[in-house]
Amino acid sequence: MAHPGALRNFQRVVERLADRGHEVELVYERHKNQTDTAMMEEITRSRDDVSSRLAPQIPGGVAKPRSRLRNSVDYLRYLEPPFESSQALRNRAAAYAPRPFALFADVVLARSSRLSRHVHERLMRRERSLSPLPEITEYLRERRPDVLMITPLVALGSDQPEWLRAAHALGIPTVFCVHSWDNLTNKGLIHGQPDLVTVWNEAQLAEAVEMHDVSPDQVEVVGAHAFDHWFGRKPSRSRAVFCAEAGLDRDRPIVLYVCSSSQISPQEEHFIERWARHIRENGGPLARDASLLVRPHPVNRLSLGPEPAAGVVVWPPAGISPHDAGTRDDYFDSLYHAAAVVGINTSAQIEGAIAGRPVLAPIAEEFHDGQMATVHFRHLLPENGGPLIVGGSLDEHVAQIETALEQGQDEGGRAFVRRFVRPFGPDVAGSPRLVGAIESLVHQGNRDLAIADRRRRDERKGLRATSRTQPAHRDDPVPGLIESVDRILEQPGPILLGPWRGEVGFELLYWIPFLRWAMARHPGAAKRTIALSRGGVRSWYQGIAADYLDLFELHPEEPRVAGEDGLLTRAKWIRPTAFDRALISRVEAQIGAELAVLHPSSWFATYRTLGKRGQFGRLEEFATYEPLGPLNDPRGIRGLLPDQYLASRFYFGTAFPDEPSNHDLAREVQQLLAERETVALLNTGLVLDDHTEHRPPADSRIVDLSARIPRDDNLNSQSVILAGARGYVGSYGGLSYLPPLLGIPTAALYSSTVAFETHHIETARRAFAVKGCGSFHTIPAGDDAIASLLSWLES
Repeated sequence: MAHPGALRNFQRVVERLADRGHEVELVYERHKNQTDTAMMEEITRSRDDVSSRLAPQIPGGVAKPRSRLRNSVDYLRYLEPPFESSQALRNRAAAYAPRPFALFADVVLARSSRLSRHVHERLMRRERSLSPLPEITEYLRERRPDVLMITPLVALGSDQPEWLRAAHALGIPTVFCVHSWDNLTNKGLIHGQPDLVTVWNEAQLAEAVEMHDVSPDQVEVVGAHAFDHWFGRKPSRSRAVFCAEAGLDRDRPIVLYVCSSSQISPQEEHFIERWARHIRENGGPLARDASLLVRPHPVNRLSLGPEPAAGVVVWPPAGISPHDAGTRDDYFDSLYHAAAVVGINTSAQIEGAIAGRPVLAPIAEEFHDGQMATVHFRHLLPENGGPLIVGGSLDEHVAQIETALEQGQDEGGRAFVRRFVRPFGPDVAGSPRLVGAIESLVHQGNRDLAIADRRRRDERKGLRATSRTQPAHRDDPVPGLIESVDRILEQPGPILLGPWRGEVGFELLYWIPFLRWAMARHPGAAKRTIALSRGGVRSWYQGIAADYLDLFELHPEEPRVAGEDGLLTRAKWIRPTAFDRALISRVEAQIGAELAVLHPSSWFATYRTLGKRGQFGRLEEFATYEPLGPLNDPRGIRGLLPDQYLASRFYFGTAFPDEPSNHDLAREVQQLLAERETVALLNTGLVLDDHTEHRPPADSRIVDLSARIPRDDNLNSQSVILAGARGYVGSYGGLSYLPPLLGIPTAALYSSTVAFETHHIETARRAFAVKGCGSFHTIPAGDDAIASLLSWLES
């Protein structure tokens, strides 16, 4: 560890390792503060199986040239596009880099990406040629650990990469444990090649792959272990007692302002005073009368004075890190008893979402460098699935506080926690998964041989991500994608298309058109292909695959439906997961032959690269749009419906959130449809993802067939219902792409433009312009929604 403070994010990991019989030695490079040191002393004093010691010191004459070399490489990353507006981060990196090199980079390399890459590669080759340092090598040789865990590794000016180098020389397996949510985007690069990189979620996995050039098969998502101690926690004191201790009025709602670090928000007290005055002078009745509680950041002391203006209460008066039972109780109680949480850019906003509170962020121009100019802040933005309610001005922000005090937390916070903090489910903690990943690495023995063997297998099967198989096409990913498809489909023997475990919309709009294009390039391959999807959608793959296998039939005993290690996932296809490989092995066992695999990651790597460049239109270069073919109706669903009817399904997601107004709109729309003719619901009653269905009141003209729709045929049954309808009305989302592909006119309603990605709509409109497809009409929720729908129905 860089310093004992890292233990705050790994305390439960260390305790679980020790509980499972492992000896843990905590090694730190330097002291930071007495609080962090006391935390480490407590855990080592209370456990015989955990010890700590200061790392051997490296002579400055040896360490400094190596550090300057790494810092030069790190500075170059801040000349790249993701950091164009991050002047503060660039300045911080420049402070570590040799000044002549930083000037050379600013004047010369910033103007030529090609020259910058050349210099970067030469510096990296030079660094890779360095020999291990004897001080660290001897330390590790003496102790001979089974595994070396390193965190945070990417800190600017750190000597931790030297530990990685020494461990590799001794054959000791290494794990880089990502310490926090911002480490991969606002510090240095990963120097060296850890055998395993553990990250919190799919977003960090993408950062490791895209920003640090880590191979996807060396990364494992484990969940955000740093927040484990906030789950299932109860307040330690009542609201009355808490308010009395903090000096608050128990009858007023509490707005908790959580401060950020000094790097993010220097002199934050000036903004807090302006913020508080604006609430008192311009807020609605709830906000104006609320208690304003400010919690200082542990390392960013405030100078608001003993009696701040505008009725602000600072508690605790000095910044305290929640490092033990007492300080964590104080912190959690402040979150729990608050009605809303406000911050600039801090992990406390994530903790506010975990506590179930609405989380708000005023966009402040004076904090631009620490807020909008940082990459990690974008994880919190609503357009990226984040929990923040973002105010572009103090007027807008104060109005949002009023609304939050009235309504409480919205679905965005809960969905963010499920995706970013607990990606394997709300009850699946990150610490045990991280410990399991470490134990698996150790039990593998020689990790290098295992990885090399798997890479050879994957190359043969076509499972390597496209971005890793076509270095010759870094500037244009499409030729590399074509080469990858040709290589896979030209192999003899059976070919698996999939497994597809993701969203319906992506499958219909991108994956199936991509496969149709691929089969047109290799018409002979279609006789040897097997599509692997779910929900009985064999008919969707007619003309593409000779055979079809269903995940629900292949894994009927699988209890885990959602999540990366379950049958279905909302995760993107950066690389084949361990679960994908298990599915592929099961198919191979079933057919008795080894498979070549055209995995969704092959397509998604290109999609992602084009998307980052704003070139979504080029997706049509490898897509063939056609209506879906004839359907099978093995359960006789169509016979249960009249000759004429409309189909409908409203479900709640990012574009149509689970809000009372949307429930009211869905109810009004379906009743309006039922007044005109019979309405067949596409509801299934199944819980297969994080979308919940709207269920209308009982009505004789609304037919609910959910009791007749089984899990293993749910999508096919919905297709059958749609194919016989005169039209479809429902919420905008992936399922709304299905009726046009069956020739059915469609109206899709949305109420949130935050998650409304216009390039999907543009792709859909072009796809549905093909002969045989139905029209596709989007309607925004609002005062004119019903009138727009009536106009569409008449037309």
